[in-house]
Amino acid sequence: MMVALLAGCATTTSERSGVPSAIERAATSSLMPHDSGDAAAGTDSGEIPSVGAPVVAPRTPVYTADLDYLAEQRDQEPVRLTVPELGIDMDVTDVGLLRDGTLEIPETATVAGWYRAMAAPGADDGIALLAAHVDSPTGLGPFAALKDVSEGAEVDVGLEDGATARYRVAAVEQTSKDTVDFERILDGSLGHHLVLVTCGGEFNWNTRHYDDNVIVWAERIND
Repeated sequence: MMVALLAGCATTTSERSGVPSAIERAATSSLMPHDSGDAAAGTDSGEIPSVGAPVVAPRTPVYTADLDYLAEQRDQEPVRLTVPELGIDMDVTDVGLLRDGTLEIPETATVAGWYRAMAAPGADDGIALLAAHVDSPTGLGPFAALKDVSEGAEVDVGLEDGATARYRVAAVEQTSKDTVDFERILDGSLGHHLVLVTCGGEFNWNTRHYDDNVIVWAERIND
């Protein structure tokens, strides 16, 4: 399963100083005499040549470093996922990316991984992504049943503070891994959704992977 990440635009930087070029040009031009001829004439006459005033950095707002306040501003991480219709009740842990750029997934199929670089379940916007293996050497995992979930089925995500973010299934897709549109999953402009992802379709003995992805989209239920 591959998650493609887009690099942010970078400001051009001077190789000499590491300072963004636009800022460096503004600073150096204000500190140097505007005309070397005028400066030389001023020195001969005994006058001190004028020099532009240095660039003054704007006032930077100071934010609190109170740990309790910062903890309150952080989205609560998911710890439990339940889909009553399917009998799914499983732990959730946070995951990142592997070195090859693929999404890290918990080794056991009985635990779902929440991709921590995206939104958390219960957030106001963005996509919350949870993924799990469809099976393991010991048998099928809970997400093997996702392909059969009904539209409108309830999906509950327990958060670390004891609250529950409630969702309703809006769509179920089974798509070839060669054509799955992960850019759509990463598109935060779609509004807040919970997306559950696992493998599906036929098992390819040559690649040792399943051919498809099963993707469930769920919309937040306002309490």
